[in-house]
Amino acid sequence: MFAPETSGTSFLPFCFRLPMTTIVWFHSDLRLADNPALNYAVESSDTVIPVFLWDVNAERDASQRDAVGAAHLVWLRHALPALSASLRNHGSHLILRRGDTLDQLNHLVEELGAESVVWNQRHTPSMAARDLDIAEALRGDGVQVSTVSGQLLHEPEAIQTGSGGP
Repeated sequence: MFAPETSGTSFLPFCFRLPMTTIVWFHSDLRLADNPALNYAVESSDTVIPVFLWDVNAERDASQRDAVGAAHLVWLRHALPALSASLRNHGSHLILRRGDTLDQLNHLVEELGAESVVWNQRHTPSMAARDLDIAEALRGDGVQVSTVSGQLLHEPEAIQTGSGGP
């Protein structure tokens, strides 16, 4: 179904939506239940591709340590297989990649033909700044980027004192 042309511009019916492929970038929120980024992608896309990226250099920089904490690695060792199994139970699979996050996301966007990338916001200053840089770079390449609140009841900047200050 298509609408007639007017002045060289074609108008699509209101209900028409182009297919969209969205990458969901999992990082510290390895769950399906109550995952705002995943819910957003499912509601707004035709194809959802779950991805976990391990960028050990970014993890080191964020924690300001020489090595990623042992407890974090133990948690990942259990959480990633559990997430992968949950995705398989829903007819999907988790793509695992290692390397620079922006490079890997750019490669996946191209490889998979994705138009959009979504992830849950992080609030530690170094990771939030890094995620902002990644979002700006992806947008600069024409990729639609959405970040959603996934770990807090309220965003820190939304909470104010009675006098209106932070």
